[in-house]
Amino acid sequence: MTDMLTNRDSPGDEHQPGDGNSNVADGQVRASLAPLPTVVSLLMEALGVRRGSPAAWYGPVRTALEPEDLALLRPLLRGGVTLFIPDCLVPEPEGFTAGFGEQLEQVASASVDDLLVDLAAHDLLDTAWSATARAPRRWLSAYAACLGRAWTGTRALWHRARPLLESEVDRVGSALARGTLDLLLQDVSPRAHLVDGRWFLDRNPGPLTSAPRMVLSPMICGPRGLLVADGDDVVHGLAYPLPGARQLSDRRINAADGDSLHALIGEPRAELLRRLDRAVSAGSLAESMLYAPSAITYHLLSLERAGLVHRERNGRHVLVHRTPRGTALLNLYDS
Repeated sequence: MTDMLTNRDSPGDEHQPGDGNSNVADGQVRASLAPLPTVVSLLMEALGVRRGSPAAWYGPVRTALEPEDLALLRPLLRGGVTLFIPDCLVPEPEGFTAGFGEQLEQVASASVDDLLVDLAAHDLLDTAWSATARAPRRWLSAYAACLGRAWTGTRALWHRARPLLESEVDRVGSALARGTLDLLLQDVSPRAHLVDGRWFLDRNPGPLTSAPRMVLSPMICGPRGLLVADGDDVVHGLAYPLPGARQLSDRRINAADGDSLHALIGEPRAELLRRLDRAVSAGSLAESMLYAPSAITYHLLSLERAGLVHRERNGRHVLVHRTPRGTALLNLYDS
């Protein structure tokens, strides 16, 4: 499990759409409601790894921790940045839902051999993880106890978010049924996007593909939170920020209609598609929608990556066309 802010070179913007196929396009994905990724993400923020969560989310976690927890988790941190978390510390949920107690038991009873093999595979046995390697069973027990304390600071937030979490699962299911899951996932986080069935992850060299039965787990965290279970250039699991989670700071929670085009690609992009019955300049779109040119460019880039629009320069202007796929998507959701 990797927190996607690594010390490897960033791919930047030079990636072009790949020619590989992804199981995402074939619908070989399952969604799961499991609180452990949220607990881990907020725990990291409580220890100083900033992912954009409000202090009201991770503050109670920090309050619940004991002084020894910081020393215990120091191997996971380097200069305030999470680099690597062994898979056995954030096990994939086995079913559609998983209670925290069930997942905590999985962690507490994790195989010591699996932990050591994972550390060795990433050349971490001679790093800050060496203390863990010397007494792995004792470390796992202490880690499970730390997670238990973090859960006491997370439980109320998780239960409050239940309507949004269930709405997100409905959104994933609707996209699966309509064959549009790749559109839902293409901008799942500012640190990851999907292009032609390949994942491009922040500071991760080269594209990755999706494993059969990849697990999607929405988590309550800031927009830069992302946990990726990957290996051999394949993504096995993805814990990503819950869309609309900021509503949790409001008094009323409005669960999105998971069967709408707005829910799939976002309101600005849905409106852009609807305005493209004919070719329009990007500048005209920005003016008519009251958006800054940079904001329109950002949304158009996302739509272009998804194959929904095509941009071409015409003299001093950039003309935007809706592609056949974009028109088909509108017919699918707006009919």
